[in-house]
Amino acid sequence: MNNAEGEGMTLPIPKARESGTEAMDLLQSLAADLVREHPEAAIEVTRTFFTTVREAIDVLMPRVQPPANMLAVRAMDDEEARKFEAETMTFGKYAGTPIGNVPPDYLLYLDENQFAAKLRRYVASERFKRLQ
Repeated sequence: MNNAEGEGMTLPIPKARESGTEAMDLLQSLAADLVREHPEAAIEVTRTFFTTVREAIDVLMPRVQPPANMLAVRAMDDEEARKFEAETMTFGKYAGTPIGNVPPDYLLYLDENQFAAKLRRYVASERFKRLQ
């Protein structure tokens, strides 16, 4: 194990090969020990403990932004958009309606809720596969 320090506290940090369950068990045990040792200041001790854990995680596992091009959506050109507008909605309130006749607010609603992305993930899930 490595150690992480913060706000006057040193925490043993599990090595990467240890499971997340073992790491969580260790954190819960450390937090319980601290509260037992300092019951009069349990809230502050717990807050300090988890602040220290967060700082250690930030040091050991910095957050990484995905490249901007991974998040970018390639817009359809006019020809693709025209063909798409001629396709028929196959579900929902506007099932059977050409997409070009569906109110833009409804299409934005579907896009904002990322229905298609969620559906792709669901269809790939083990739970869905068991239903087939």
